[in-house]
Amino acid sequence: NSYSTITFGRFDDSPLLGDWNMDGYDEAGLFRNSTGTTPIFIFRNLNGTYWIANLTGSLNSDLPVIGDWDGDGRDTMGLYRSSTSTFRLRNSNTDGAADSLITFGIAGDLPVIGDWDGDGKDDVGVYRTGASASSPATYYLRYSNGSFSSILYGLSSYKPVIGDWDGDGRDTMASYNAPFSTFRIRNTLSPGNQDAMLTFGVAGDIPLAGSITQSPSCTNECTTSGAKQCSGNGYQTCGDYDADACLEWSSATTCPSGQTCSNGVCSGTIIKKDRVSVFR
Repeated sequence: NSYSTITFGRFDDSPLLGDWNMDGYDEAGLFRNSTGTTPIFIFRNLNGTYWIANLTGSLNSDLPVIGDWDGDGRDTMGLYRSSTSTFRLRNSNTDGAADSLITFGIAGDLPVIGDWDGDGKDDVGVYRTGASASSPATYYLRYSNGSFSSILYGLSSYKPVIGDWDGDGRDTMASYNAPFSTFRIRNTLSPGNQDAMLTFGVAGDIPLAGSITQSPSCTNECTTSGAKQCSGNGYQTCGDYDADACLEWSSATTCPSGQTCSNGVCSGTIIKKDRVSVFR
């Protein structure tokens, strides 16, 4: 299997993955919560541009979560406050307050996010470690109807990872054994042995999961950024206007009255009409 790398952010940022632009693929993001500064989310487009957003009332101790909370196909930001076991979720990646609050878990839990029931919306959950590193860990998963389930899977020394590993529309759990860089993947929300095992990474890496494409899921409509072409009695300019790393034509700009477009340039005689005036 092949892989790609992205250099983005600082050493103390928390890495994120999510589908920011509803193209069906996940892009990179960051959560920056350095002491003494306001925590921010940084969202990166495939073309390398990025934007910043802040969830109102966020604290440096909050943990970032990403999910499609409303089922619109776009992943957006949220925070989990372990001290109060509260998820604060926002339905857009823009500055503002949480659109929904969910209380779930106990102090010390780690948040996990996934579509547990296959309804197209992400749900919340928590990962709870046992008494020792060799004790079983427990996933507590909350469903959209308010019910929840608990599932023993992996050891408390493992890191939780969530994803739709078999493409059935439901997210399930995996455990990442950091010293051995090993993912232990389970395809059902039930206790049991792993269905697949994958070794990837090096010691110290943070596990992530997402639907990644190595190349843009689009094709260029034009070849040179800044090039122009005529469209009706106007012109279009080539550029990346939807942040998908591919070039497309802009909407048409109409030529001034009296001019026509030729080879992407408006030209011709502009007819000026004089009007009478008086000086008093």
